[in-house]
Amino acid sequence: MDQLTIHPTAVVCRGAVLKGNVTIGPGTVVHPTATIVAEGDTAIDIGRDNMIEEQTVLRTSAENGSGTMMIIGDNNVFEIGAGAFAGTTPAAVVALVHLHDSTTTMLSTAHSELEDHTIVYGPRNETRVDPVHIQPETFKEELKLLQESLGKYHPMIQP
Repeated sequence: MDQLTIHPTAVVCRGAVLKGNVTIGPGTVVHPTATIVAEGDTAIDIGRDNMIEEQTVLRTSAENGSGTMMIIGDNNVFEIGAGAFAGTTPAAVVALVHLHDSTTTMLSTAHSELEDHTIVYGPRNETRVDPVHIQPETFKEELKLLQESLGKYHPMIQP
């Protein structure tokens, strides 16, 4: 049974796929074709002012145990085609994936916890911490523009 909670200030395009126990926080923007799925008794909790771009996949799975949770902090960017998965890694069971504030991920990540200002990049999902690169004024301006204008061009999922 889906338990979808969308904050009234979040912007979620109708073309996004949302299933399971998913919470989307204030100011977060979810583009069309993004997929956010919490299977079984797992959950995904997305914080404030995140940008989840097209073809991003956020998924938790109960196949390696129940109660898997993905927590995404504030001011994170999931660029086009990025992914974060919890509970599906074959080598180890990941019970919690936590992306701290101001993290940018460009590709799929199996890291169980990423600290503030982490960038995930490259074909091997390398990481680096760069507090200067993350969240420049241009990101804040882009997020504000999307919050104000996406609803004019795409049907929205209403909270």
